[in-house]
Amino acid sequence: MHQDSQNGNAASDGSIAATGYPAFQDELIPVRDWAHLDSGQIVWTRKAGWPDTRGRIDQVTPDGAMAWIVSDGASRRLYHRSDQLELLIEDDHGSPQHPI
Repeated sequence: MHQDSQNGNAASDGSIAATGYPAFQDELIPVRDWAHLDSGQIVWTRKAGWPDTRGRIDQVTPDGAMAWIVSDGASRRLYHRSDQLELLIEDDHGSPQHPI
């Protein structure tokens, strides 16, 4: 069970905790090839271990080197593969899957 460190809310059913983070980090699937992401798809960025930003894909370059992401409550931002971050997608089926 993941406990929300800001307000103590816990979720044991796989729902999103009060912070907006998935209740279990293993419900997020790393995306190895960004070219497979679709416009409108919900993604998380992860730096230094924990998912930090949720947003939706606006555009991805054909080679998958760069992705424009519109963050929830923020503006559009360009990410590059060399930025040392991961893009993750939520597992819709409730069980871990192989990375894309």
